Amino acid sequence: MAIASFRHRELKKLYNGKKARLDAAWVDVLLIIFDALDSMGSVDDLKGFRGFHALTGNRKGHYSLKVTANWRLTFTFDGTDAHDLDLEDYH
Repeated sequence: MAIASFRHRELKKLYNGKKARLDAAWVDVLLIIFDALDSMGSVDDLKGFRGFHALTGNRKGHYSLKVTANWRLTFTFDGTDAHDLDLEDYH
């Protein structure tokens, strides 16, 4: 599994090692998540990791990982790569 694309511009900057305009308290958590996404063999390997779950309804096909109490990193998965990484408060 690898991270293939981003929806959120600041997440992409952080992933590429550049200074990003993100809450400083989130940076370490996001870097851990990036590492996990880059090293996992399949989406099933994320079960139990930082509140991982598949979304339902009109978000079916998307997955979520907890960053903070309300903020989630969401993405899609095509079988080998994570796509469309986004940071959102969808609660």
